[in-house]
Amino acid sequence: MTIQTLLNAPRLRGVIPTACGEWWAITPIADDLTRRLELLIRAYSNNAASMHCMRKTPLPVLLALLDLTIDDLRGTDGKLPDLDPGWWRHPRRYDARYPVRPMGEQ
Repeated sequence: MTIQTLLNAPRLRGVIPTACGEWWAITPIADDLTRRLELLIRAYSNNAASMHCMRKTPLPVLLALLDLTIDDLRGTDGKLPDLDPGWWRHPRRYDARYPVRPMGEQ
């Protein structure tokens, strides 16, 4: 599945792009009174995707609520992204907000 197919999933609401390869959406566990953007979606170079709910909803529950499977997050090479613990807390490097590499890496 490509990232565009994931972003166009019928049960995913309020998708807004925020940075290069990042989107925020309304979490599927939100009721109509709390329509907040609390679901972070990131795309990777192999078309894999990762999702994190700021309400700490487990990934299997998120996927079930969105009528998706874990295979829908796999990239074109069949692999899931290799994620560090707490990956959602750190902004992506070298995206639109950080166009210049840090001096220590130049």
